Amino acid sequence: MKYVKIKYIIYLVLTSWAFSNSSIDDGANEILKNIISRYNQNMSFNIVANVNKTRTKMDVDMVWLDSDSLNMDRKTWIQLIEPKDLEGVNVWIWNLRDGKIKTWATKPGSGKKFEISNKKNNMGLDLSLIQLDESILDGINVISDTLSYNNKECYVIDFYKMKKSRKVGPLTKFWIGVNDYNIYKIQKFDKRGRMLNEVIFEEYSDVSFPVKLIISDTKKKTKTSIEIKYDSETNFNLDDFNPRDVK
Repeated sequence: MKYVKIKYIIYLVLTSWAFSNSSIDDGANEILKNIISRYNQNMSFNIVANVNKTRTKMDVDMVWLDSDSLNMDRKTWIQLIEPKDLEGVNVWIWNLRDGKIKTWATKPGSGKKFEISNKKNNMGLDLSLIQLDESILDGINVISDTLSYNNKECYVIDFYKMKKSRKVGPLTKFWIGVNDYNIYKIQKFDKRGRMLNEVIFEEYSDVSFPVKLIISDTKKKTKTSIEIKYDSETNFNLDDFNPRDVK
């Protein structure tokens, strides 16, 4: 049960960070590239998530690696603070350049490291819920409309995937501010068009990083509130991003 909790927390973090007849809309891709570029930097932040009367708190450090770092783009190190039964658990996430993701965690109590990259029932890593990933550019992105949302003029960008020469979707819809390129809402759908979840970005920092979000999971009928506080100090020790036993 504790390992399932760890996987759920990883899901929260990575989900704790929008399209016409042409196959690619350059305008949509340029908007998405602008948003992605904000996150391509070292970052340190604290996340507090509340869902079903359960409070989860963690510190997150992300480091971007240069072109000399073999096959890896980014490493993430997570330290769990709450809930009590997961206090002291560490999680490491490596984003490889081939699109694969490797994940390790320490066992509660013993601090023994174990890999969970390919474990069954892994809830997956969905970077687009909070923090867009460059993989979004591999699909088909189209500006489908311009609408007013919460008194802000927004582009509506639809994301599709190609499967056997057939366009599937939209699988994701983004509401992105015309003037500031902030994301204000994301909706994800299955291939039949049924909504899976919705993310509302309620507040941004002065440098356009999200600080308050609400994630609604349609299938599980849960609503998660997330608050993020950013730390300006990113002078990391790179050894901390390597999986290890923690005593």
